[in-house]
Amino acid sequence: MFARVFIFLLVVFFRCGTCNVVKRSTSCRDNVCEFRWIIDYKFTMMWYNETSEGTVYQPIVQDSKGFIRRRSTSPNCSETHEAVSLDEFKELVSTGDGDYRMVYAINGQIPGPEIVVTEGDVVAILVYNRLKMEGVTIHWHGLLHKGTPWMDGASMISQCPIMPGQVFEY
Repeated sequence: MFARVFIFLLVVFFRCGTCNVVKRSTSCRDNVCEFRWIIDYKFTMMWYNETSEGTVYQPIVQDSKGFIRRRSTSPNCSETHEAVSLDEFKELVSTGDGDYRMVYAINGQIPGPEIVVTEGDVVAILVYNRLKMEGVTIHWHGLLHKGTPWMDGASMISQCPIMPGQVFEY
């Protein structure tokens, strides 16, 4: 019986390969994991292209053939359209709920980056607020704050907000 279960698990493991493997964050050294987060504005349903000249973004629309990005490239502001491949769409577009919205993003990501650590790790997260007018906090669901209740992120209840241009370390 044990041999059959062992062989079954071995076969399942080799068939699966790397499916759903959770790996510890690469920012972890020994038992300390450090993360740097920049909170900034981002538009959903926009094609973003980071270049050396700055960020270029164009609205994404869908037609009968797929996703296209809209551009105004002529002096008379006539529109041209370019197809967007599925790979480009996945890589360069934050869809949100499918509407055009300005949202807060962490490191340009919606939803924000994962934090994958192991039990016993010390986690330090440096948060930079690059918003223009809004103060922000991070509310940590499922984490106990023994001895640090002011770091729970409920703005103006348990923590003062991180004001624009400020940095806070959780």
